[in-house]
Amino acid sequence: MQTLNGKARRLFNRLFYGKPYRPATPDDFIMRLPSSVIGEGMLHPGNIYLMEEAIRNMPEGGCVLEIGSHGGLSANLLTYLLDKNGRDAPLFCCDAWAFEGYRYNKEHPEPYMDGRSDVLWTDYAAYMKEAFIRAAHLFSPHRLPHAFHLSSDDFFDNWKRKAALTDVFNRSVTLGGAIAFAYIDGNHTYDFAVRDFENVAAALLPGGYVLLDDSADYMPFGSARLARELSRRRDFEIVGVNPNYLLRKK
Repeated sequence: MQTLNGKARRLFNRLFYGKPYRPATPDDFIMRLPSSVIGEGMLHPGNIYLMEEAIRNMPEGGCVLEIGSHGGLSANLLTYLLDKNGRDAPLFCCDAWAFEGYRYNKEHPEPYMDGRSDVLWTDYAAYMKEAFIRAAHLFSPHRLPHAFHLSSDDFFDNWKRKAALTDVFNRSVTLGGAIAFAYIDGNHTYDFAVRDFENVAAALLPGGYVLLDDSADYMPFGSARLARELSRRRDFEIVGVNPNYLLRKK
């Protein structure tokens, strides 16, 4: 159930901004990007404002991490915001390109997409990965992210071991180190969201940020439950709700 504070925030934003969230400063490229890269309906416009707040204010000495990349919309947006705000932090991404909520992920997977008998899930996953790669080459060729075809659990196992891996652009890089800002947009079930957050928190710099996608008060996902729990933690503070939660490590 949405909290009274959440309803009040939405009313305030609607009165002052004409929308139930605070929009980012108008920007021609940001306005064009969602219609140019797969994933328009999966990026809440309020996240753009929160991302820029985090990138503008995040501490030096850490990377930016995206968990869940899909077709590359948020990765290219993050790269653009890093450029726009003069931040030189590298961007790391991970995605298993296996889609939650579908039969593809269950013990006895249905080989075809829901409702289709001619489109394989494996082909769809390969298509989405290729879409990510092509979008990055088009919009971020000067600053390609270090993106990995890994689940977040496997990614963090390698991060903790400081493993040297080859990213989807065929570049070798050593994982590990500090995180300045993390955008968690992977599996939104509670257990996955908790693991992703705790793995990020262990490497997050003091003053570093975490944006939890699909964490708004009115949303039914495990990430929303996690956000409510995190509001009671003493080592983090909520610095933005728009309507998803942006937290900063103390």
